[in-house]
Order: sequence, then structure tokens, then C-alpha cells
Amino acid sequence: SAAMFVFPSFEAQGLVVAEAMAAGVPIICLEKSGPAAVAGETALTIPRMGYESTSSAIADHIQHIWNTRLCSERQVILTERVRERYRQRLTPYSFARDIIELYNQAAK
Repeated sequence: SAAMFVFPSFEAQGLVVAEAMAAGVPIICLEKSGPAAVAGETALTIPRMGYESTSSAIADHIQHIWNTRLCSERQVILTERVRERYRQRLTPYSFARDIIELYNQAAK
């Protein structure tokens, strides 16, 4: 099992982030990207910067997650937040619910 998921990409969809969320692992991704939109407030995000600044910010977040893993209560809370967002927004049922809602709004 993974301790965390780091995805410094601007990929439009960020579906691999949904897989990490289903596994309940902490996520590090870039701000204003597909992965950040998928993970929402459950991710630790990094602003777009130059290569060295971004690398340093990623390293800082990795260290933070690793250190908080020592506090099991905080880890349980974070894991639950990630899994709850997945259940609310990213399951096949929630996708279907959202599409039905869009169709209902368009039909009005």
C-alpha cells in the first residue's frame, strides 16, 4: 500500500487521482489543474512555479505527510476525508447522478 500519491501534472482529467482517493492515500498535486479539481480540498496543492521551486515544495509536502503519519489520529481523519470526497463525487453512481442532474437542468 502507498503512503501518499504525488502527481505534479496538469493533466486535464486527473483520473489517477480518483484511484488514489479510493485507496485513501494523501495526495500532492499542482494547483489549478485537473488533479486538483478532482481532489478538491483533500489534496495538498503546490502553486505553479519553476522546476526547482516546485520540486522543493513537493519535498516539503512529502515531509509533512510523512511526519503526520506518525500521528495516527490525524492520518485517519485525512484518509476519511479523501475517501468521503471519492464517495460523494467520483463513484459511478455519483457520475450518473450528476449527468442526470445536468440533463434535468437542460430540459427546463
